[in-house]
Amino acid sequence: MSRTLVRILRTAMMCICLAAATQISTALGAGKDAKERVALIIGNTAYQSLPPLVNPGNDAADMAKALTALDFKVIVKTDLDLASMRTTIREFRKALKRGAIGLFYYSGHGLQVDGINYLLPVDAAVEFAEDMPKVAVDANDVLNTLRAKKLDFSFVILDACRNNGMKRRDNQTVQGLARMDAPQGSLIAYSTGPNQLASDGFGRNSIYTGELLKEIDQPGLRVEDVFKRVRSSVSRTSGGNQVPVEFTSLVADFYFKSAGAGSVQTANAVALPKLNIGEEFKDCETCPLLVVVPKGKFVMGSERGKREQRPAREVTIAQDVAVGKFEVTFDEWGVCATEGACPAIQSDEGWGKGKRPAINVSWDDARQYVRWLSRRTGQAYSLPSEALWEYAARAGTATKYWWGDAVGTDLANCRNCGSQWDGQTAPVGSGKPNSFGLHDVHGNVWEWVEDCWHSSYRKAPSDGSAWTTGSCTQSVLRGGSWRDNDRAAQVTTRGRFGLGTRNDFGFRVVRKIPQ
Repeated sequence: MSRTLVRILRTAMMCICLAAATQISTALGAGKDAKERVALIIGNTAYQSLPPLVNPGNDAADMAKALTALDFKVIVKTDLDLASMRTTIREFRKALKRGAIGLFYYSGHGLQVDGINYLLPVDAAVEFAEDMPKVAVDANDVLNTLRAKKLDFSFVILDACRNNGMKRRDNQTVQGLARMDAPQGSLIAYSTGPNQLASDGFGRNSIYTGELLKEIDQPGLRVEDVFKRVRSSVSRTSGGNQVPVEFTSLVADFYFKSAGAGSVQTANAVALPKLNIGEEFKDCETCPLLVVVPKGKFVMGSERGKREQRPAREVTIAQDVAVGKFEVTFDEWGVCATEGACPAIQSDEGWGKGKRPAINVSWDDARQYVRWLSRRTGQAYSLPSEALWEYAARAGTATKYWWGDAVGTDLANCRNCGSQWDGQTAPVGSGKPNSFGLHDVHGNVWEWVEDCWHSSYRKAPSDGSAWTTGSCTQSVLRGGSWRDNDRAAQVTTRGRFGLGTRNDFGFRVVRKIPQ
């Protein structure tokens, strides 16, 4: 094997996620009533002629643990040669029953040649790209194997070395993966765009699988939402250099974990079907108080504002959603910190904690909290999208503040808002609520949202979803704070900071209401 090929293969890693799902007429989730789930996991690390890899063994072991917890019967194989890979895939096919749910996971070297993606066994000896069909497994064979069993859903998840830089005999370079069209009723997800490069990461797991492990067991998330969250996180982690993509023809919903599976319920929990517009509820005694905000349309941004607030455009919030009535408090944050799922907040600026909004919280910290809250309650919590935040803050108005265009006196908490709390945070709920029942949307603390930063709204989503591509080293903050002037507290004002920055930043949560 050429030294050039070895050197290039060593320079970077690839992470792919390819998921295919066969349509069914009803949604499925983990639980006692779900159909049989079977998973085959292969991790190849000890390559003989190619550079050995670090993460595939960890990725495979961690995925096996996660899938077992999601009611999959898991078969794990490591360091397979070509014959063993082919034999194992045939055995997996035999284990699948018609109408079951099948999942194939592979971690190791992989590349594309002439539009075909290949998975490399540990004994692959490759000199030129054209040798691949003889020494590797065609990824299409895996898709065809699962499709032939007429499964209700089937998934193929590949996490492999992507930057191959391999030469053809005509001296042209082969790089990245080729697009694979999603068969009818399926979804195909890549860790980055076709013919682009992905990173393996520097921790226990690859960047892509590391983020997938964080999201795959979140309750109440459709499979599309799982990959959307992974795409957002990978994009941010890689500084926008790696942006996963999905190709789908799904017509039915699939949940790795349904909203009720493994949830921690309390006597005060409110049954989802009974939630009404304006209703307030908690999912647990120490959880944030939520209020049900109705679906609707509004004009986001301002043509009279700064470039970053333009163009103003109509956005649709298609479903009712539960939004935090207040910003998350120190008391609420403290429960997560006590359980070791969130970092302890070191400073309250000397004003006290309790019912004051948690401050000195980074975007990464806030995301840890909503993930913990989702696990604890069995519900799908997140940060609000920027569009949802503005919709909820406006509460049907079109003015600079929900009460009008003038800041007035003692209506908001900012540097010149005339509040008794000016110069420090106010306990949540100190001011009047808007017509949706939300407090403190103007001033008090800047609130993190889910979106990546963009310098304008050109090409922004119009469906109310978070904008998770672009300059994902920074995220958006809304609402202004106690230390800013009234202009920062206006409903269209946007802030931005790096994901790990802690300052006068807090957040409020949103929770999906299953339809």
